[in-house]
Amino acid sequence: MLPSDALTQRKVFAFSYRLPGRVRTYTYVCAGSSPSPSWARAWEWHVIISEVFRQLGSPFFEEKQRHDAFATAIAAPATIGHPGDDLPGGENRPHATLRRQSRPGSSIPLDTHRERLQEGVSGAPEAVKEDGGAELVALASVTGDNAIQYIPYPYNLEIVGVALAGDVTLGETLLGNLLYEATAYNSSRPLWGKACTSIVAEADNGTVYHGRNLDYSIANYLRNMTITVDFQSSGKTLYTGTTFVGYVGVLTGQRPHAYTVSLDQRDKGEWWMNVLDALVGGTHAITGFLIRDTLGDASLSFSDAILRLAYQPLIAPCYLIVGGVKSNEGAVITRDRTGALDIWRLEAFKERWFLVETNYDHWGPPPPSDDRRDPAIKAMDETGRGNVSAPSLFHVLSLPPVLNNKTAFTVTMSASIPELYSAWIRYP
Repeated sequence: MLPSDALTQRKVFAFSYRLPGRVRTYTYVCAGSSPSPSWARAWEWHVIISEVFRQLGSPFFEEKQRHDAFATAIAAPATIGHPGDDLPGGENRPHATLRRQSRPGSSIPLDTHRERLQEGVSGAPEAVKEDGGAELVALASVTGDNAIQYIPYPYNLEIVGVALAGDVTLGETLLGNLLYEATAYNSSRPLWGKACTSIVAEADNGTVYHGRNLDYSIANYLRNMTITVDFQSSGKTLYTGTTFVGYVGVLTGQRPHAYTVSLDQRDKGEWWMNVLDALVGGTHAITGFLIRDTLGDASLSFSDAILRLAYQPLIAPCYLIVGGVKSNEGAVITRDRTGALDIWRLEAFKERWFLVETNYDHWGPPPPSDDRRDPAIKAMDETGRGNVSAPSLFHVLSLPPVLNNKTAFTVTMSASIPELYSAWIRYP
């Protein structure tokens, strides 16, 4: 069952207490058909982070002051942004920051919650460093200003907006947005461990449901930074994603009446292979950006989305779990860096009415030391196809060891019933 009303009253905001509860939703206004300056992409994330602070009772600029200060501080080298756009603050470097200020007439500085963001963003590099990635952290810190030009629009400007709002370096922010790519490799060190369980299942009426636990060894950072974002245009939600403050990609999301997507980590190869593909390949995408691009493309059908997610070259290997709106529209894509190794599909007519993916290729057994798959399969079999629903998926994802001390949040969703989308902070 879903948590009781008594629990939902203790809602968890980004940076707030590590208690169970719903994840708060914020709005990102997508670029419309009419021209807008490219710095508006950075401004959108700046507004989201500012709203997080405001919801937590943080003093902040009045709206116009924030806008003017942002426009003055944002970077504008010719290599950043959309071709032909002029950005404000042309003489400022990308690492320029909005300094802490207070409301007019107030002596309260801005603010302890910003320090939480700094802690979270800077915590990712520190964790990578502990796992033997000190060279990667040093590289990102030194080259952040230059490397941002290789990040595609609009993500380059959004990362700049995060750095400005959080008063953190561009290199740290950039590395935070490459966290999956920096950790999805075959590490012998225990820090990262494995991450995530995803289930896609078809009810006996043909409705496809999708649930996921996002697990990471740095769950204490991530629980404090989890938000849900509605990406909107003209007041209409185009797609929804649950992500982290400061991370502009999407690892879990839904396009209403089309498809749902979640990512599970697949650890293969070495971290330097990911870096090499990023630097040399040129066409290899960042996974969270690919998922968000796919969710944002209204022209894609479920089948089109599968093809894009399966064959766009990526910096790091992964599992991509996709749910649709029709019978048998569910799949687990097992990816290496160049494309799909396998696409495992729902086949309800053959009694394959659900798929469970953790962090191991489905055609081989999971290791006894990390077997979340078999308990999840057992729980799904006990649930039965006739009882599949968002609450029943939440129940399965709440059973140990599927739910564990590395679980940061749980999402349940169904593209055919988009109002069911729900994200919960977990604290086992």
